[in-house]
Amino acid sequence: KNQREERKLLFKVVMRRLPPGLTEEQFKELIGTLPPHDYFRFVSGDRTLVPNNFCRAYINFINTDDIFKFRDRFDGHEFEFKNGTKHPCVVEFAPFQKIPRKNRKKEDLKVDTIEQDPDYQKFLETLDEEEEKEILDVEKYLDELELREKKNHKMVETPLTAFIKQKRDERKKVRDERRKADLERRKKKEEERKKRR
Repeated sequence: KNQREERKLLFKVVMRRLPPGLTEEQFKELIGTLPPHDYFRFVSGDRTLVPNNFCRAYINFINTDDIFKFRDRFDGHEFEFKNGTKHPCVVEFAPFQKIPRKNRKKEDLKVDTIEQDPDYQKFLETLDEEEEKEILDVEKYLDELELREKKNHKMVETPLTAFIKQKRDERKKVRDERRKADLERRKKKEEERKKRR
């Protein structure tokens, strides 16, 4: 019964049509000290709704007497803003009387526990094994390449290399013939000199 009675009582008040561009600090300065309350929320105006971008404030009072005193004092009160315009505010009971719960962030129990996770450890082991396999595979491949090079060290003869060899051999023959001819001439000359002497 007590809870039902409390639900029927209205304690949450909304102040509407506050000047656009008003900040929470400025609002608190203009209002002064608030009566005892357990919930306060200031909502700044939305610029996309110009000229109706008014600010508003929600206050949940603890005592009902404070609500009526506050309403009598501020309902229709004109707030003067920077450019000299006056905005009469409206104080009324909030259509939604419930107070939102405070967001309690639950601590995530699994934060910084991935190193202890057995699946993650297995994954790390498989990564290490793959790296070792890759290193071994590369070394094996290099060894196989070296063996192939040693086996295939014999020159492969192509038509071009055969032509080059043939030309080289012909030049060699021509040189050898010239040398022989030069040697024979020299011998003949020496013999002629000997005969003359």
